[in-house]
Amino acid sequence: MLNGLMLNKDFKLNSNYEKYNLFFQMEHNLVLKEGPCDVRRRSRNISFSQAHKKRRIIGNVKSIYNNDKYLVRIVNLENYDKYDYIIEYSLLNIENIKRSNNFSKQFIDKILYLPPFVYDINFTFNNERNINILTSYIDVNQPRRKNLFQNLIRNNISFTNITNIFEKNKLRDIYDNTKILINIHQTSYHHTLEEFRLIPALSRGIVIISEIVPMKELLPYHDYIIWTTYDNIIEIVKDTIKKYDIYHNKFFGKDSNLTNIMTDLNNNSLLNIKDKLV
Repeated sequence: MLNGLMLNKDFKLNSNYEKYNLFFQMEHNLVLKEGPCDVRRRSRNISFSQAHKKRRIIGNVKSIYNNDKYLVRIVNLENYDKYDYIIEYSLLNIENIKRSNNFSKQFIDKILYLPPFVYDINFTFNNERNINILTSYIDVNQPRRKNLFQNLIRNNISFTNITNIFEKNKLRDIYDNTKILINIHQTSYHHTLEEFRLIPALSRGIVIISEIVPMKELLPYHDYIIWTTYDNIIEIVKDTIKKYDIYHNKFFGKDSNLTNIMTDLNNNSLLNIKDKLV
């Protein structure tokens, strides 16, 4: 599993890693208070532990909206004791835990960052990319996603949404045929960056427009994403379509440092995991 995510084909993990019990964490922990789950729980009079089986404390990271603080929402908290290591896809999830000052060094040291580099980094492409705008949302009836689609249609912006495509090579072929990807958060409360969506797309030379996230400056590749608020996303999409060649050359052209940034990010995370799993 871990070997399949490597960019450097000569990089090998010691087979000893198989002796460890690993838990792959896939949830958002940067969540604002009074999200939809909280409202539903209160309306049904269900206890916190029954509804979530999570630990959520108020952290120290400020909201992108105001001075409120994000919760640190730990899903399946028992797994942090049960498993030897936690494989975490989100750098910002880890930082949210660290900044809260509510978790021990032993707890934090068990969390290993593994950015989702599913594909080789390859920005070379056929100039005839045929998908102008791509979205990749399974539940298209989520209100924010539905509203995005309606606004795109209202502004005569053609787009393609893919759903239930999980075969690795098929998805890669779609990415290699795509110019621009739009990323928005599922709700207005969940603000962990969707690295599962962004890193594979970025590694195949797609210009990404993403809704803003807290602490984005910590992402080594943050300068290679077009950030926007949800309310302003249509205007940013229009501008990006007009200036696509400029943005693509800036992010992926000969003067770009993105290949080195992403290669270092991947290899450094793998080296850290290798050092732990000995």
